[in-house]
Amino acid sequence: MPVDAKLDHLGLYTEDIERSMRWYHEILGFRVSDYLPPGNTEEPVAPDGISWMRYSHLHHDLTFVQYPVEALSEPETGQPGNLQQFAFHVASEGAVEAAYEAVTAAGVTIVSPLKRGPVLGILQFYMADPDGNKVEIFHTPGLAPRPERSVESPGLIRVDFLSHVGVYAGDMEKSIDWYEEMLGFRLADKRGADPPEPVLQTSAPHGIAWMSNTEEHHNLVLVQLAPEEIGRPLPFGGRGSLQQIALDIESTDALMSAHEYLAGKGVDIVVPPRPQNWSGGMKFYFRDPDGTKLEISSGMKTVDLDYGSQYEIARKMAAT
Repeated sequence: MPVDAKLDHLGLYTEDIERSMRWYHEILGFRVSDYLPPGNTEEPVAPDGISWMRYSHLHHDLTFVQYPVEALSEPETGQPGNLQQFAFHVASEGAVEAAYEAVTAAGVTIVSPLKRGPVLGILQFYMADPDGNKVEIFHTPGLAPRPERSVESPGLIRVDFLSHVGVYAGDMEKSIDWYEEMLGFRLADKRGADPPEPVLQTSAPHGIAWMSNTEEHHNLVLVQLAPEEIGRPLPFGGRGSLQQIALDIESTDALMSAHEYLAGKGVDIVVPPRPQNWSGGMKFYFRDPDGTKLEISSGMKTVDLDYGSQYEIARKMAAT
């Protein structure tokens, strides 16, 4: 039986970790939970710097990992990063409109202006973060309410939850089958390049698939790479821009069963189950067919509103 785990948080690589922390704090209201600066020895997997940030009462909803110096000096490969986009849901269409006005006035880079999407008809806009990652803000009317997770937000936009992530796929059909078999996603809709669709020529000219394992239309978007892009190394020394996609599962027992299931299916396990160093609970890491790193975790701790204020970068943010 496929693993029953839901989208929980993202990890992103960044060219300037403190710049990214400030942007997500000021624009999307994320707060710093924990931060280890470049040169730290506490986290062996991120000696160049790592930050855990949150918009909810959980320890983190987003992590940043600083690219090492050698990755920043790598030549361009012509290959898009592995992250196509990610999207935050807000409370209403009025909130989408207000968010668009606020970020436009603040000089945030707009990738696609406020409009109704050509496929699903939802009110949306896209902006770019400091690393050029495409961030969607939108609202879906009639969606069943989620448990309250948001906390008092200092940013221009109050997000409800991380709705979906888009990734590039070398073989979209293979990826669809993998996510169905391993993680229980269902195919909600698929549009192809044959025949080409004018509304998709900018965002997904070679095909796109929307998949879901919740009541939403989609939690995962797969975008087919162009033939000439398949097999090229990712930028920044093969890292790309997406550090990980994290899924939450209901219990430690379920996590161990998920690990056994995926390992038995021959899935590439990167890190076996182990305790969370900073946020509590358990986790393990594995890879999808395109090498995207996925995490399954359970038992993340909750934190108080002022958690993290002892960190210098957090104090600076609070002062602004």
